Amino acid sequence: MRKKNPHRLQEIAAAALACFSESGYTRTQMADVARAAHVSAGTLYLYADGKESLLHLAVMEALGVNTGALPVPFKSEGMPAILLLVETEVKSAARWPRLQEALETGEKPAPTLLQDIGLELYDLLVSARYIIRLLDKLKLDIPEIDRAFATLIRGRYLAETVRLLSASPQAPRPEICRLKARMGMEIIAWAAMHRRRESAIHQFGELSEEEIRKAAATSFSAALLPEPPETPATAKG
Repeated sequence: MRKKNPHRLQEIAAAALACFSESGYTRTQMADVARAAHVSAGTLYLYADGKESLLHLAVMEALGVNTGALPVPFKSEGMPAILLLVETEVKSAARWPRLQEALETGEKPAPTLLQDIGLELYDLLVSARYIIRLLDKLKLDIPEIDRAFATLIRGRYLAETVRLLSASPQAPRPEICRLKARMGMEIIAWAAMHRRRESAIHQFGELSEEEIRKAAATSFSAALLPEPPETPATAKG
């Protein structure tokens, strides 16, 4: 086994994460990762034996797994091993206790409840933003990743939010509940994740992280609240 520089392997894992998160799996080449890591193609192969191994390293980097102790050249056991790692880590991280509590107790949607749920979703997305960005890009190229993303993250949260909204006496039909839940999720996702990748001119430097977090949760709540019943005057007008 070759001696390795653990910092170099971590740098390569970080470069792979950046490349795959930006360009996806199909468009990213070994040479792209080598350039991003500031190493030659020959040096890259001393640390990872191929593109699939780089993807495995990228997933580990996104999940916060220490790659420093890995043997080199790192050799992935294939897509099943990558998917197992994703599923195991995401399942353990994907927890939204306030939403689960509301579902278990039959609590009806209300502004305070929905704000609490928005806050916990915001915190989850902030902590998991690197793996979510990566999976969101990979799902366009890898069907297995697409299914895992839909089942473990977005689809699961969406289904449980729809269940909550449907418990309201004023709940619209299921299709509208699903639309409202997805729109609310996009509000939180933009505030927690996507805004961080915009250029400085679009940033909100005058606002604190906590102010943005609370504003996102308030907007989430407003998007999900059931429509008030029409009054006779409203219906007539």
